[in-house]
Amino acid sequence: MKSKLIIMFLVMFFAVFLFAGDVSALNLEIEKIAKVPVVISELNDPAVFNFVIDNNGAGDNVEIYSLVGVSFEPKGTFYLPSGRTTLNVLAYPGESARAKGGTFSFEYQIKGSGDNNIFKDTLSIKIVSLRGLLSVEPLDIVHGSENVVIRVRNLNNIEVRDAKLNLKSVFFEGEKTFSLRPLESTEIVLPVKTDIQDVAAGAYVVSLDLAIGDASARFEDSVNYLEKKNVAITQTRKGFLIITTKITKTNNGNLAVKEETGVSKNVLTRLFTTFSTEPLTTERSGLFVSYKWEEELNPGESWILNVRTNYTLPFILVLLVVLSAYFVYLYSRTSLVLKKRCSFVRTKGGEFALKVIINVKTKNRVENVELFDRIPLAAKLYQGSGMPHKFDERTGKLSWVVNGLNSGEERIFSYIIYSKLRIVGRLELPVATAHFVKDGKSAYVHSNKAYFASEIAPRY
Repeated sequence: MKSKLIIMFLVMFFAVFLFAGDVSALNLEIEKIAKVPVVISELNDPAVFNFVIDNNGAGDNVEIYSLVGVSFEPKGTFYLPSGRTTLNVLAYPGESARAKGGTFSFEYQIKGSGDNNIFKDTLSIKIVSLRGLLSVEPLDIVHGSENVVIRVRNLNNIEVRDAKLNLKSVFFEGEKTFSLRPLESTEIVLPVKTDIQDVAAGAYVVSLDLAIGDASARFEDSVNYLEKKNVAITQTRKGFLIITTKITKTNNGNLAVKEETGVSKNVLTRLFTTFSTEPLTTERSGLFVSYKWEEELNPGESWILNVRTNYTLPFILVLLVVLSAYFVYLYSRTSLVLKKRCSFVRTKGGEFALKVIINVKTKNRVENVELFDRIPLAAKLYQGSGMPHKFDERTGKLSWVVNGLNSGEERIFSYIIYSKLRIVGRLELPVATAHFVKDGKSAYVHSNKAYFASEIAPRY
């Protein structure tokens, strides 16, 4: 019996103790609504929450605080009425917490007027640096693009206001100020530089400077310059007899390329062709010869090949053949042909004398043939056999008249000239001329020039 009384006394004692503790503790139910649950470590901005508080007890003067270096607003003591209250709470993490970064969970307390009248709860704040606040992603650059797009995304549940981003790389450079709502994205468009012809494909560093308020951060990202092969080939040709073909290859892409160039010539023109660069290989196939070159071009580089074919010599040869054929053609169409020649004649008195022979040959029947010739001024006509029909001593003109010549008929007219003077060197005789009538039409023909070269020294 005595033991039962002792047990009942202990139960009543603990029940009274627990009941007294419940009366002294705050009877609160709190719903925490995060408005700005993220803070930037380099800035002294707070995390913002709405506390929806259900006070199941009597109204009391309370204070919010933390023992881990987080300060709160409202500061100091304020009155918390009974029932439901919505309270705007600002939490300022301390320097140590900001330096660590990441998700910071800590205990906060709400203390009433009694000594043990305390409500305890936990709160979480995400602390990010400027570097981790945004995602800055330059999109791939295609060769030949005029602009580059940089995609900026807010990675956190925090509004970013008046952020200034400076970007610099081999391809672009610029600055942009923008604002982003939580988790929002935007795009920055910058012009691509024009002096990047010699830049090869690959990944390139982009330097980024981000500033928000008084805080700034510098970091790096990369941009991909996509591969593109683009070799421009131009060919120009100039000249008439000396033809120069200029082949130019320019690497307008962003890849180092190995280009092959081929030139084909026939077995004749190859003899007159030269190249500014010696070919790598030479192959002959039938009547053609193929030349090949290989060159490696870096982005922006050019390679030039000059192919020079000199047709001067073959042109002269062809021209001579054509002229010869033309003269043969004219000769074949000439009804009367004159050929003049001369030979040296020895005299008893030692005078210089020449016998001049004019050969007249017909291809067709001709009428009224008149043959004219002239002796040099320093010479005299020998009065003997073979005298012309007419001779004008004043002018030195000789002439013969033939009524007609049949087709294929040939006549030879000759005369002798002499001079008291010794002839040294070359003596050129005038051209003989014939006038005739063929089919009722008058025509003239001329002979060749006759020459005599003397090596006899003059007498003094």
